[in-house]
Amino acid sequence: MTKKKQIGMSSCLVGYSVRYDGKSKYQPILYQNLQQRYQVLSFCPEVAIGLTIPRSAIHLRQINQQIRVLDKQTGQKDYTDQLYRYAKLIAQRYPNLHAYIFKQSSPSCGLGKTKLHTANGQFTRQFTDGIFAQQLSSLLPNMQVYTEDSSELLIF
Repeated sequence: MTKKKQIGMSSCLVGYSVRYDGKSKYQPILYQNLQQRYQVLSFCPEVAIGLTIPRSAIHLRQINQQIRVLDKQTGQKDYTDQLYRYAKLIAQRYPNLHAYIFKQSSPSCGLGKTKLHTANGQFTRQFTDGIFAQQLSSLLPNMQVYTEDSSELLIF
C-alpha cells in the first residue's frame, strides 16, 4: 500500500471550533475530498501557542519596519515570536509536508489578504501574509500553499 502524502490544513477549516470567537469555518467538501487522497493534518497555531477559545482577536501591526502579531484590543500582548517558534516546530516535525491549506485573512494563517495595521492599530489599506503561514512557507519552500478559497484547489 502506498503511503498518502501529508498535507496540513488549518483546524478551523477541518471543523474544529478553535477560532477566536469559538467557531469553526468548516469546509466539509474540501476536507472530505482532500482526506480521500491525502493524510490531512490539522493545525491551529493560535491554540498551539496557548491562546484560549474564545479569545480576544489578534491582528498584524507594522512597528519599526517589522510586522508583529498583537492583541487587537490593547496592542500590548505580542505573539509573534511564539508563532515563529511554532512554525519552526511544525517544519521540523513534518519536513515533507506536500501542501498546506491556510485560513484566508487570518493574522496567523492568511496568504496575501490579511489586513496590516499601523503601530497604533489603524488599517493601512495594505494586506500581507499571516505570520505562521509566512514563516512555515519560508521554512518549507517546496510545500504548495493554498487557502480555502484558492481556485487552484479545484485541480489539486
